[in-house]
Amino acid sequence: MPSLWNQAPPKLTFLPARGPSPSSRTVLLIHGLERFPHTMTLLGWRFQRAGWNALLFDYPCHTIHFTEAGNHLEVMLKELPPVQHPTHGIGFSMGGVLLHALLKKHPIVPRAIYAGSPLLSCQAAERVARFLPFADSILGPSLKTLAEKRPFSLPAATEVGVIAGSGIIGGSWNPLLSGANDGIVRVEEALPPLVTEQITVPSIHLGLVMKKKPFQLMEHFLSCGSFPKEEDGMERL
Repeated sequence: MPSLWNQAPPKLTFLPARGPSPSSRTVLLIHGLERFPHTMTLLGWRFQRAGWNALLFDYPCHTIHFTEAGNHLEVMLKELPPVQHPTHGIGFSMGGVLLHALLKKHPIVPRAIYAGSPLLSCQAAERVARFLPFADSILGPSLKTLAEKRPFSLPAATEVGVIAGSGIIGGSWNPLLSGANDGIVRVEEALPPLVTEQITVPSIHLGLVMKKKPFQLMEHFLSCGSFPKEEDGMERL
C-alpha cells in the first residue's frame, strides 16, 4: 500500500541567527513522526531570535525508518561547510530517538536534548500497531521499532538532557495510556533513569516544541549543561 505522506528526500535547511553579527552556535533540530508542516519552524525561530543559528533536518518519516534517516543525516552533515556544522542538537519525539541512535555511533554534537521522545518504548505506537490495519503503511516503518522495549545507554561523548510533557489531570492528557503522558508519549518512556538532567513540564506533545517555556529550558541546558533550578519568569503552559 503506498504511503499517504510526504516522500520528499531528506534535506537540511540552515537558518542564520537574527542579529548584527554571525553566531558560532548552531542547533540541529530534528522533527518526529508527527511531521506536521513546519513542526520545528517556531522553535528554530525562537533560537534565531536568541542568537543561535538553526539547522532543520527534514526527512520523509512515514516512508523511511529513522535509522535510515540518521544515515542520510550523517552524510549530509559531513558535506556542510564548517560554519554551518551544528554545535548542539535537539530531537523531538521520534527525532530524539533518531538523534540518540546517531550519537551512539558518532558524537556529532557535545550536548543534546531529547524532547517528548519515546526512548524506552512507546505504548501508543504498540497499541496503534496492534489494532490499526496496515499501520506501518500509514505511519511508516519506524512504528514497530518504537513500539518495542529498547535498552538505553548514554552516548559516550555527549551530555544529554531529556524533557517530558504531562497532563493537568493526574498527569495525563490521554486516558487510553497508562500513567502520566503528553497525549502520545508517557513520561516514563521519555525519562530514562540513566539521564540525570531531566525535567517534566505541563504540556501536550506538540507543545514541547511550540511553547516558550520548553524553549527556555532547552536553551538553558544547551548553554549551561543543566536545566534551571528555578523557573521564575518562565511562561507557564
